[in-house]
Amino acid sequence: MGLIFDASGSMRHKIETSVAAVEQFFQTTLPGDEFLLVRFSDKPLLLTGFTDDVNLISGWLHSTETRAGRRCMNAIYLGIQK
Repeated sequence: MGLIFDASGSMRHKIETSVAAVEQFFQTTLPGDEFLLVRFSDKPLLLTGFTDDVNLISGWLHSTETRAGRRCMNAIYLGIQK
């Protein structure tokens, strides 16, 4: 599954709730499930390719800082490409 994570300025007061939602989702996964992470604000960034290491993804999410910008469609295209 590809995770496209919004770190734009509009998420400033929602980022902790969003990270908690992803972590709650990870509790329902099965061994061998793989995920990739694209984070976007002013530009999309592929932070991890497909991995089964949810701790790696959680670490990236916890280090997320919001920024101005919103490139949702670019992030979706990047995620689909990967």
